[in-house]
Amino acid sequence: MYRRTQNETFLGYKIVDLPNTHSQDLWVPLEDWEMAMMRALQNGYEKGQPAVEEHDEEQEDEGEPKDTDQVPGAAGEKEGDETEAQDDTVKPESAAGEEEDDEVKAQDDTDKPPSTNEGGWSRFIGLRQAVSHPLNLEKFLREKNREKDIRLATERLKEEAESIQNDADESNAHTEQMAQDKVGRERFSVGAHQIETLYKDWIGGAEEMAKLRTLAANEHEVRGVTCGFCKKKKPPVDPTRGANVRVNFDSVASTANEQQCKHIFCETCLIVGVSKGSRSVKIEFTCPVPGCSATLGVGESLITPACIKESLKNAKELKPFKEPGRDSIGTQWSGDRDGCTSFFLATCGREDIDYGPVKMPWGSKVKATMEVILTWVKEAPDDKIIVFVEFTRTAKALGCILEKMGIGFLYYNRMASSSQKDKALHEFRENPRQKILMASMKCGGQALDLPVANRVIIVDLWYNKTTEEQAFKRVHRLGQKKETHLVRILARGSIDERLYMLQNAKQAIVNRAMQDDGHLIEFSDGQSLRWLFSGENEEGMRQGLEAEVRRKKDKMKAKTKAKTKKKKA
Repeated sequence: MYRRTQNETFLGYKIVDLPNTHSQDLWVPLEDWEMAMMRALQNGYEKGQPAVEEHDEEQEDEGEPKDTDQVPGAAGEKEGDETEAQDDTVKPESAAGEEEDDEVKAQDDTDKPPSTNEGGWSRFIGLRQAVSHPLNLEKFLREKNREKDIRLATERLKEEAESIQNDADESNAHTEQMAQDKVGRERFSVGAHQIETLYKDWIGGAEEMAKLRTLAANEHEVRGVTCGFCKKKKPPVDPTRGANVRVNFDSVASTANEQQCKHIFCETCLIVGVSKGSRSVKIEFTCPVPGCSATLGVGESLITPACIKESLKNAKELKPFKEPGRDSIGTQWSGDRDGCTSFFLATCGREDIDYGPVKMPWGSKVKATMEVILTWVKEAPDDKIIVFVEFTRTAKALGCILEKMGIGFLYYNRMASSSQKDKALHEFRENPRQKILMASMKCGGQALDLPVANRVIIVDLWYNKTTEEQAFKRVHRLGQKKETHLVRILARGSIDERLYMLQNAKQAIVNRAMQDDGHLIEFSDGQSLRWLFSGENEEGMRQGLEAEVRRKKDKMKAKTKAKTKKKKA
């Protein structure tokens, strides 16, 4: 077997004469608050806490795990296309019991128990989602004690940063790496400048993410609480904390006997009760919870995800609510069956939902993606762009931003039904005003002919470059008249670094195999996951892959020999 590529020549002529290609890996640093959440997730996997619910996605030709559109901590995201309507979740164990849609199971590694693959797979998907966009982590953040986990991760990150500063060699290497990455981003300074000058006030960061995490913390605090007044609502409606009121500051005994009350009630029940205690006939209003005699006033409201949804429901009755993130033909994602969309609703921009509103955190990868898009739109306004995004919430986040900027785009992923996908392709091919197609690698990475576009962004990396190359070949193919451009977005200090090394190591082995004996070597899920989290550098991965190839060849020879011997017998 001899492998031909588009760069091959015959008698001095290219076999496929296409315009030049320009590719770049754009490395971006994660913000401290992103790193903290990613570390908290990582620590959870190491403790064996989070689990994953798998979905069907493209099955790699080399026996790789299927790609997914999962979200850590998000339950199944129901899509219009029945053949692709799948759950979209990475969930901790406490969220077990969710439905599992039909799926193509990844191959088991015969050398390891299935449970080993499942744990590694969960970890792999979760860490990819964590760096893709922060709102992928909604359900994970709504699990108990996550705020504590994030605080611990933040403290550890500070210690690591101090350690790097104290180590001269490590500090210099870190500084040099950051400088190199910064040079790479200068190519897209036009888009970066637009974001800093025109859209800076749109971008949420650590403060906004903290507010969203507070929603989750409040949800846990009111869970299982019954209003002490009406004795019916569990949890209380519009939960509000009782505030202590000091009645007699002159009485030492009164102050000493005063209890601290943090009980939670329905807002209406508490207000009605307090108002009764403030009439002309003086009545001392005490906490109705047995064993508590604190004098109460109306304290702080505890806004929860349920409050956001209820408030938005009431707001819809006053003013029609348009789900943010719709594409140019009306395709949208409105949430999953478990309703883990409160973070998106809280950042929707509606002033009448009694919460903020909070600016949506962009995250480093999405921000870098927008820098590339805005630069290309400015420099080459007639060129069309395909953005490959693997996770529904990341795609929706990008959709919300593009919609708010007034930039038309089309979804070609699980958000869209079959008819919507057909319409999106038709619009993208035929309508000169439609410049951006947002696709997943499963839906848009194979069997499509799209030379109408000549620019590609890959937001989420995969196990090997073969899948990504296939995605890029949607535009770099016969019929392409323009030079093509490919940008991959990678996050420093994340799973992307390990994926990058694994891709390169596997590519080297496959290339050698094709040249030597024509075999395309298979690496199973478990093998890839073990190398991914092994701590080996790229050279170590390559050596491990080579050893695995030799082991498989020896095993095949032994089987063949045994069969031959059996036949002779």
